[in-house]
Amino acid sequence: MPFFAFPFVVIGIILFIAGIAGFAYYEAKYRSLNYCKYCGEEIPYDVIFCPKCGRAQK
Repeated sequence: MPFFAFPFVVIGIILFIAGIAGFAYYEAKYRSLNYCKYCGEEIPYDVIFCPKCGRAQK
C-alpha cells in the first residue's frame, strides 16, 4: 500500500467506528422501550401518553 494512502485508511477506520458507536447510541436511546408509570404497559421511549391507559408520562 502506498504511504500516502495510509492516513486515508486510518481516517476511514475512525469514521467507521464512530458510525457504529453513534448508531448504537441512537438505538439505545430512541428505540428502547419504557413502561407506563401507571399501568405498567411497555411503551415506546418517546410517547407522551400511554396507548393503553391514556395517562401522561412526562
